[in-house]
Amino acid sequence: MTTLSAVRAPRSGKSIWTLLSTYPRLLKWVPVLVASATAWALLAWKTGEIESDGSAVWMFRITMLIVTYGAVFLLDDASRSMSEPAPIPLRVRMGLRCLLMVAAAVLAMIPVVVTLNAKVDLGGIWRGLAVEFTVVVLLAIACSLVLQRARAISEPAQFAGLAPIFVFAAAQMTGGRWPLLPTPGPLWADAHVRWLAIGLVAGLVVVWQLRDPASPSLARLLRLAR
Repeated sequence: MTTLSAVRAPRSGKSIWTLLSTYPRLLKWVPVLVASATAWALLAWKTGEIESDGSAVWMFRITMLIVTYGAVFLLDDASRSMSEPAPIPLRVRMGLRCLLMVAAAVLAMIPVVVTLNAKVDLGGIWRGLAVEFTVVVLLAIACSLVLQRARAISEPAQFAGLAPIFVFAAAQMTGGRWPLLPTPGPLWADAHVRWLAIGLVAGLVVVWQLRDPASPSLARLLRLAR
């Protein structure tokens, strides 16, 4: 006679370790490595031209976009349809991928920050650069999750990685109206308030997209609130 204990679901901890063991084979590591190498090569090529805070900030931004574009490929999930029935919640499966992406991007940017700081003292602007990096990564993650869940695109990295670039382009097109990409100076603090606002929206999108699929939709919650 079959007992309940005999059909008990596997422990979540064991399931997570099993999932992690598949990542070396399933995740797209090549784009991350290529993007990191490209960013480092560009930095090595242009290091001699970095002589001011402004040039250091722009080098940071350019390498940050390159690294983020490569790192977002870690969120691509070609096996999504097969992993859906797994006894691991979606927020855990995708949350682990998001953490890996963030870790990869941070590791890739460490040599950039060390090199730039050796050329120009970043002591007074590092907080602003950290805000920009965090928001750019959040934008890429948010776009990737939206495309995966709302549009059922299992490998959206080639589109999601462009989201921060579009934000940069839009910021440049607005001119001096809402400056988002100034160099250190009078506009620096106000610009990073805008960065924080964008990051808040992107963070909320990420949290919403990581929710349990069985949870009520926003429309239903609004109906219940009436």
